[in-house]
Amino acid sequence: MDAPSDLRKVIERAGRHYESFHSKENILDQFIDLLISIETLFSPSDMRESTYRICENMAFFLGQ
Repeated sequence: MDAPSDLRKVIERAGRHYESFHSKENILDQFIDLLISIETLFSPSDMRESTYRICENMAFFLGQ
């Protein structure tokens, strides 16, 4: 794939989650949509490391 089409896909995916955030009433659902949007924009193509770190930090935050 060429870089412009990859970038377009990332921006579209992040935008869908950002737009979805506005339609949610539950604050946790809103948080998850914003988190996915940010992760999509700022993580490398290999999402496993970011996902692991986010899960680890959320577990710590929730006291697990």
